[in-house]
Amino acid sequence: MAYSDIAITAPSSAEEGEEVSVSALVTNISALDLPFRVKLYAVEDIYAVPDPGD
Repeated sequence: MAYSDIAITAPSSAEEGEEVSVSALVTNISALDLPFRVKLYAVEDIYAVPDPGD
């Protein structure tokens, strides 16, 4: 059973060190009164295609 619906909005790419806006919307979709905490982290792009020299 799902308790929440989560939507994260962020740019598809950014330069290293560039500041970008990121937002998260967590919606309680259960009949229960549940608290939620959202933590967002910036991590290396695991889908990035390496340059030929790397």
